[in-house]
Amino acid sequence: MPLKAKVLSIGSGIPQGTFTDIFSRHAKAINFIWQRQVISLCSKALCPGHYRIILDCEELSQVHSIAIIDDLIKINGDVLSRKSCSHYQAPVFGEALDNPLLLQQLQNCRDTLSEQWPPLCVGALLSSGSEPQHGFDLALSIKYNEGLKHLADGEFSKAIRCFKGKGYGLTPGGDDFLAGLTLGLAYRQRVEKKSLSEILDLLLFESLSENYLANTFLRQAYDLQPDQDWTDFLLALETSGDVTRAMQRICGQGATSGYDALCGFFAAWEMI
Repeated sequence: MPLKAKVLSIGSGIPQGTFTDIFSRHAKAINFIWQRQVISLCSKALCPGHYRIILDCEELSQVHSIAIIDDLIKINGDVLSRKSCSHYQAPVFGEALDNPLLLQQLQNCRDTLSEQWPPLCVGALLSSGSEPQHGFDLALSIKYNEGLKHLADGEFSKAIRCFKGKGYGLTPGGDDFLAGLTLGLAYRQRVEKKSLSEILDLLLFESLSENYLANTFLRQAYDLQPDQDWTDFLLALETSGDVTRAMQRICGQGATSGYDALCGFFAAWEMI
């Protein structure tokens, strides 16, 4: 049965080609493998993104292949309309330098988030006074805190090993933290005109793994091509926009993925 839907958005990073190998399947997103990362076919419940195609539908259980050929998008071989399709492209973020508004917005966000870490997210496991007492969670807390110390000491390779692949979820909390850290450093390099390319290169090279979804988040962060929710957050940091509301949309991503990435993003502002 043909999928009755139209294309709402296609990201600027979506390549031409036919894709049938699936890394992971969910009700609201199917992640197809492409060059050791993924391109995602998503329902309208998810925001537009660099490597996302958003459809005007609720769920995607019928889908087993997609093809992007010139101006056509085919789902299971059926052509979908792109007449009203928008093209998502992250903006080129401006230079803020010593913008006091941006720094104040960052501080407000950190303060807000520190009061609402969900259990077992990276931020909670890094917080003093909330450490678990035993088992795997205690081991995670110890390893994450060790990683944070290595970051503070400039020992980036050691820090990456303390987070990479560690945690819960399809993208473990440690990987989400590293993606947030990479995005934070890439954003700082742009807005503060800092030279952080050597650290960013190291972060990307050593954080990549066999988790192709995590790899996608890392590459987007490195290239400063965040999805719409993160773009709204970054733009709100530079203005008098509602940064708290934008941050809450990020927090809604996955079980704790958004919180974990935000924890890494804030760490990028504290380590240098």
